Amino acid sequence: LVSIAANINIGYRHILPLVPFLYLAIGSLGARIPARQNPKSRSEIGWKITPYTSRSALLALLLWQLGGTLAVAPYHLTFFNELAGGPANGWRYLSDSNVDWGQSLKAVRSYLAQHTFERVYLSTPTHFVQPSQLYDFDVIALPPDRQTAPILPARYNPFPGTYIIGATSLHGISVTLPEMYNWFWHREPDEIIANAMLVYHVTAREPRPTWVGQCNVPVTPLSAEMIRNRFWRADLRQLDFDCTQSWLYPGNGLESGWLVLHHELLPAPEDFLQRQLSLLNLSFEQTTAYAAPPHSIFEWQPLILPLPTYRPYHVAPAATSPAQLASHTPLTATLTLDGPLDFVGYEIRAVAPPEIITYWHVTATPEAPFSLIAHLVTTNGQTLEVANGLGVTWHQLRPGDVLTQRHLFTAQPEHPPGELYLRTGAYWLADDARWPIPAHPGADAIFIPLATK
Repeated sequence: LVSIAANINIGYRHILPLVPFLYLAIGSLGARIPARQNPKSRSEIGWKITPYTSRSALLALLLWQLGGTLAVAPYHLTFFNELAGGPANGWRYLSDSNVDWGQSLKAVRSYLAQHTFERVYLSTPTHFVQPSQLYDFDVIALPPDRQTAPILPARYNPFPGTYIIGATSLHGISVTLPEMYNWFWHREPDEIIANAMLVYHVTAREPRPTWVGQCNVPVTPLSAEMIRNRFWRADLRQLDFDCTQSWLYPGNGLESGWLVLHHELLPAPEDFLQRQLSLLNLSFEQTTAYAAPPHSIFEWQPLILPLPTYRPYHVAPAATSPAQLASHTPLTATLTLDGPLDFVGYEIRAVAPPEIITYWHVTATPEAPFSLIAHLVTTNGQTLEVANGLGVTWHQLRPGDVLTQRHLFTAQPEHPPGELYLRTGAYWLADDARWPIPAHPGADAIFIPLATK
């Protein structure tokens, strides 16, 4: 009770005086096992526990304790029983003096003597010793070593090499930033030395990442300088977009990269964002506001995008009533506009209220600002609601990119889905001029029936 009420919480050793009394209490229970069976007590409790069974169970537990204690030698500090995953998994729960206090350095020296690595990085508590000096390690020291910078460079994208990180450093104790080694939290160690030193073999990502995208809602988390320093790359293409309304896939999704997302958006509040994030892997998290707002880093691996192509739509002049299109053969193939976009397809996510996702392929770098059209119209041409917009910064687009735009309408239309259409397309912001469709003279609008499944 005193320990629970105390403010200090830096290790199991602070309640060690309690242990002898626990042993005495447990031992007294074992001593109370009767030498012979008591029929009366057995009939009262209704199940058969004989002295033989009790003593056998006690012996099995003692042997278990004995075996676990001997097996952990000589690294007794890292003892955890098998219910906690054994000594090799204790670092998942505790650190500092409960697991890693520099007692594994001789084991690290033996490990390095048995292996040949081109580049080794080492992070271990340096409260008492300088490992490189004491053990003559040929390693690159990492924080909290006093001979190196206090902040790990490239912590979003660690340099290739072999990293040996103690549990204390890994969990952010005695280092400047508690989440400095968060990149490694999202990966299983390749090896574990002495139950306390985690070994990670980091290789360069293939293909080499080419871009960093940032969601600008509620704010863009990282500055350009932070991107250069934390990813340690000055050549990355930097993008920003409203990830709640749009999504950009550089190079048709075949280019590797990263996405930076503000923590306010996690867990993703809407299905649109959830579905996009399901295609990425969480790589790093900063949950505190240190130089930048709390944010998460996701990795994008090259992927052939599952685009919803071959769904029917019509093209016509924008003033056309959709009822006049019923007798026309619908189109399904990719449609080229007189502008730097091709219309690829669409997806109807809901009809009450309507939510439609349109997909566009960038064919050229835009030379002027533009936007996408989204009108909810009836079969007789009545416009019920307008949801125009473009959630991507137009001048960042490049040929080969795939743009996804979410068109969300707020109204609950009284018309059934069979009487509703999305009228879409693109227009220049300077003069509101719609982009014509060259293959269909006079046409400048795409009509999508909401009744389409």
